[in-house]
Amino acid sequence: MGKKPSDGPKISGREIHRRVVKRLAVYDKLNLLERLAMFLGKAQVLEYGLKSLLARRYNYSHDDMQRWTLGRTTYELEKSGLRADFIALLKVVLRYRNYVAHESLVTMAMLSILLKGNIGRLGVKHLESGAYELERVILLHDWCERHDAWESSPSLPAPEPMPAQSQQ
Repeated sequence: MGKKPSDGPKISGREIHRRVVKRLAVYDKLNLLERLAMFLGKAQVLEYGLKSLLARRYNYSHDDMQRWTLGRTTYELEKSGLRADFIALLKVVLRYRNYVAHESLVTMAMLSILLKGNIGRLGVKHLESGAYELERVILLHDWCERHDAWESSPSLPAPEPMPAQSQQ
């Protein structure tokens, strides 16, 4: 007989949050441009891992996926039936990644002019929130890979909200 969903591996929202906060420590040692580069680099690594998942589980060709964006990759994963809770989290990361990649430097430059150089937290708020969501998705991706939990139930737990003090 097969396992009941409750018999499968579990990770709590509190444990996800604890691990994500620990993973974010690396960003604290970086300046703003290095944080942007770290975020975008990790998003690229995630994209590659997701394309590998499409190739492995759904027989997509690596050659066909070579020029796909994270958005297209996410769409194809959703179309292929990957667990909806992971797709929902991935879409949040996609929005942050698009903002960071396409708008954040311009926004920070404009804020710097308007605020005479001191942009404070306004300039990095989206990057920090995006980094939290990205690290959470990477952690859950790795967890689902390790436990072959891409199709299993129950849904992934909702993590604890990111407290303001862990953003600084």
